[in-house]
Amino acid sequence: RDLTEATFSGAVMSIGAAILIVFLLFAELGHFLSIRTSTHVVVDRSRDGDLLRVNFNLVFPSLSCQFVSVDVADTLGTHRANLTKTVRKIALDKDLRKGEDVADMPEIEHEELDADVLNELAKMEALGADGYTDAVIQVDDTNFEDVLKKYPILIVNFYAPWCPWSQRLAPTWEEAATELLKRYPVEDGRIRMASMDCTVAMYSCQSHHVQAFPSIRVFRQGHDEIESHGHHDHEAYVGDRKTSAIVEFAAGLVPADATEHRQKGRPEGLKTIKLGRFPGCQVEGFVLVKKVPGNLHISAHSLSHSFDYSVMNMTHIVRHFSFG
Repeated sequence: RDLTEATFSGAVMSIGAAILIVFLLFAELGHFLSIRTSTHVVVDRSRDGDLLRVNFNLVFPSLSCQFVSVDVADTLGTHRANLTKTVRKIALDKDLRKGEDVADMPEIEHEELDADVLNELAKMEALGADGYTDAVIQVDDTNFEDVLKKYPILIVNFYAPWCPWSQRLAPTWEEAATELLKRYPVEDGRIRMASMDCTVAMYSCQSHHVQAFPSIRVFRQGHDEIESHGHHDHEAYVGDRKTSAIVEFAAGLVPADATEHRQKGRPEGLKTIKLGRFPGCQVEGFVLVKKVPGNLHISAHSLSHSFDYSVMNMTHIVRHFSFG
């Protein structure tokens, strides 16, 4: 009879139970849909000699893989720079679509300058020539497009006066341009070498995505873009910064004298490299570190270039970062 006969107290209990069920339903649903951060402390039971694995996957939309360096340092004095064995670098376009894997650039050899060359460079600088004579065409924002239209092939050295690597390249660039001008005089008109001061011609340097100094680009028929797997890329010279190497490379660009370029002791094809017009880089892999306080750095670094960090875009996206 108590189960079949309606009472006021029973109705109150039923309504209260229904409200409680609805409340618990929405509470559990809200808890399920909410985003929470949880922290767990796990006791490290590994041996003292074991290394800790650090896994990462980061994206740099505006930094070329050519200059990405993964470094590790700790309080015990360990410092390892530009780790490559367990690190993979993938070029990205402006939409962060993956391109080809990028190998690390070989070490660039420089011309050994004698006292006479250094003295001649000092004289040219004293005359206000910025280390360059008529053999090298000095271009800027005002005349760059005109010079590009004038010569079928133009090799441009984008430099900064404060950069030590640019200063070291200056006499070599001048000597190479002089030698090239002897082979292909002005009236020939097929190829010339030029230089651009990026502290003055900032617009042109930024529009051509110059990230480091010096950067040597090859312009054919007025532009340095080439088609590669559906992407528009820049063509840049990354060979040795020696007079003979630069002249050999430049002469090989002239159609009538074009030859296949190989460099002794280096893989084929490393004298030039295709750099993305909107260069980005995905850095993924892992490093093994000692279990002591330390740092993992992913930064712009080069043994033969300088950077103006005040204008560099180091924006990055952390897709994955974990330990173990």
